[in-house]
Parts: sequence; structure tokens; C-alpha cells
Amino acid sequence: MLALATLAEMNDREAGYPIGGSLALAETLAARYESLGGEIHYKSRVSRILVEDVPNGGETGRVVGVELTDGSRHYGDIVISACDGRSTIFDLLEARYVDDTIRSYYRDLVPSQSLLQVALGVAQDFTGEPPMLSFPLRRP
Repeated sequence: MLALATLAEMNDREAGYPIGGSLALAETLAARYESLGGEIHYKSRVSRILVEDVPNGGETGRVVGVELTDGSRHYGDIVISACDGRSTIFDLLEARYVDDTIRSYYRDLVPSQSLLQVALGVAQDFTGEPPMLSFPLRRP
């Protein structure tokens, strides 16, 4: 159903893909960020998100930067985690802000199956052919 919704949005020009691919988009964003004075540290793995205590007994704290696996620390006004929620919450934030509700999401909810769609543009009339072929994997 998700693939059908995506194709429908593309048909209605509500969604699409970047011309030149995602690498070209990422390179454009990186160049703009650097032109504004930002620094990018490529091939750098984050080991944890740095959190500063909030004055007056604040319960959660404020994210102030990241620590890399080489031990260096990098500070910023905004930190955006670009990995999955489980890794962010349990690994990078060291499970410090986990309550029973969040714990139940990762313990009780069943993950959805992965979907791979391959779409090919072919200059041929496929009238009379099935609209879709599905090849389930024999083993996960």
C-alpha cells in the first residue's frame, strides 16, 4: 500500500525525487552549509549525544553537542540525529530519557516488513500483462 501511495503522490506532483539523485542533493546542502561557515566532519562516528543539565532542577536537559568515537567533542546550537530512533534513544542518549511508554514501543510493537520496489521505464506496450509481480523471499 505504501508503494501505491508514493506513486500516487508522484503522479499528483506532491512528491518526487531530486534531479541528479540524493547524492547531488546532499552535496548541494553541504556546500551551502559550508558557505555559511559550517563545518562538516566526514567519516566521523558519533558515540554519544552530549546533554547539559538544565538550571533549576530541569528533569531532561538540553542537547549541546556530540562526542565522536575518537573522543573529540563538537558543540552546536542544534543537533539532529540521522539514525533510527532506537539507536538515538538507547545508545547515543544512553537510555537516560526512557520511560515505560518508550520502552514498550521497542519491546512490544512488531516491526513492519521491509519493502523494495524496482521500477523500470521500458519502451514497450505491456497491455495484457499483470500490473505487478511480487517475488517473496524464500528466507529472511
